[in-house]
Amino acid sequence: KAKNVLYTPLVFNKKRIGGLTLESRFHISAGAPVEEFLWLSPFITDSEGAVIWQMGKGTPIPQSISEKQIERDVIRLGGQQSCILDACGLGLPKGFSGGLSLAISPLSNHTLMKVELRALEWGSSTFTHFRPGLASARAYQKPAHRAGLATDYIGSGAQFEKRNGKMIRDELIAVINIDDKNIAGNPTLEIFASEGFVTRVPLGRVPGFSCRHYLLSDLLSGKIPTHDLSLRLVDESATLLMSIVHLDYQRHDIAAD
Repeated sequence: KAKNVLYTPLVFNKKRIGGLTLESRFHISAGAPVEEFLWLSPFITDSEGAVIWQMGKGTPIPQSISEKQIERDVIRLGGQQSCILDACGLGLPKGFSGGLSLAISPLSNHTLMKVELRALEWGSSTFTHFRPGLASARAYQKPAHRAGLATDYIGSGAQFEKRNGKMIRDELIAVINIDDKNIAGNPTLEIFASEGFVTRVPLGRVPGFSCRHYLLSDLLSGKIPTHDLSLRLVDESATLLMSIVHLDYQRHDIAAD
């Protein structure tokens, strides 16, 4: 039985976003587990919350994982062992984007699980770690100063800049609904600059267990400050997580928060 579920909203299989083709793979590590083995069962959901790939269930073993690391249709890692799960080798549709959930037992640190994201046209890659599980999210919801918000997630270091009609900096915003009560979200993205609040953008409905991706340039209308933006994701009812990927069209580089 799973003790926790870790998440990332950065699953891409040759997905075109912002003029770039994105691919991702996942570096999974046991570290020093509290038991002899760390057991992991990954599954991928799409923009509507449907499970479109799951370890086992007749699914062929991914070529990037040794058969010796599979037992009873789940990944089994001993101490200090690791494996790679490549989104491009899972039979996902070309152009797919979604989220990966990683059920684990026993408990382990979410920072041991890494996401590698690649922008093919630029030959650029970036790493970030998985997001912590629902238990951590529920703990964050308890303080009174949250004012009852189910989601209050902040990312910093964002920029949005166009020069002579040409994109210089943009942000890819990835949102995954992890609410175990299957509550659909209706989140709002609040944008702040050094001078304070700038604007508020509704993102629309995010169904239970779904994963959605947005470009900041598609969300904004009108002129806003271009440097040192902070992005705050809020939702009153559903538990959501967010990752941000910084796109630098001048340097041809990407970076993940």
